[in-house]
Amino acid sequence: MKHGKEWLIDLGLTLIIALLVGFALVTSVRADTWPTKRFGPYQSELVRVADGDTVWMKMHTYPDETKTTKIRLREISAPETRSNSKRKVPECEKALGRAATAFTEQWLAGRPRLIVSDLWYGSYPRRMVGRISAGGEYLGKALLASGHARVPIKPFVPWCSG
Repeated sequence: MKHGKEWLIDLGLTLIIALLVGFALVTSVRADTWPTKRFGPYQSELVRVADGDTVWMKMHTYPDETKTTKIRLREISAPETRSNSKRKVPECEKALGRAATAFTEQWLAGRPRLIVSDLWYGSYPRRMVGRISAGGEYLGKALLASGHARVPIKPFVPWCSG
């Protein structure tokens, strides 16, 4: 039988190991293994445009209940407007990203009935992936048709050289 400090050290190590194992189990669940349930359609209002393919929408999920969520458009990729920890974005791509953002803002402005549909959990926390439409037209298709977005390419191919 252990006494004094030895017992406390063993208890502390056991707790640390339990916490690490628990953390490993929780973080090993990837978004692509989450349930594939789709949500929507929801009548929605634009809160703000983050960039060409990401917007904040206020969705009317139930009577007298709304949920504001960041939504990444499905099946398209628009140029980035800023660098992140994974990649330094060249200025030429930032300019293309600003144009895509302006297109998205203009497309969404003044449309009376925005519908968010086919929502599912994306690979980033606090962001969902889905479609936004108005009058039967999809924003993602409009971005593709205008040249402000493309179908995602793996491995990544730069938007421009610069």
